Amino acid sequence: MNEATPLNWIWFTGAKGTVGIVRVLTSNREIEYRIGAVDGFMEKMDVLQLVAWGAKFPYDAGQALMGEICPSASTVAVGTVQSKKAAKTRGTVGNGVSGNAKTAK
Repeated sequence: MNEATPLNWIWFTGAKGTVGIVRVLTSNREIEYRIGAVDGFMEKMDVLQLVAWGAKFPYDAGQALMGEICPSASTVAVGTVQSKKAAKTRGTVGNGVSGNAKTAK
């Protein structure tokens, strides 16, 4: 697999566990979205797990979901990972699923 950099991500947590979607910048300088279930104990590890092994998520769906609450890739410093002090956006996404959108600095 090619090297990819996480740009931003969002989590959906329910009674059965946590699912995350990560926007990544590939080594080919393309934006992709990856989705998967995670443990939910260590955010950094969960993000890296999705970057490495997450299933491809449709680009248009990722843009529709994250486009309003996360900056475009051109405004994100590539190579950075989410810090604990980064801004959080809380709200309802989709069918009443509570989510947190986090953006890399």
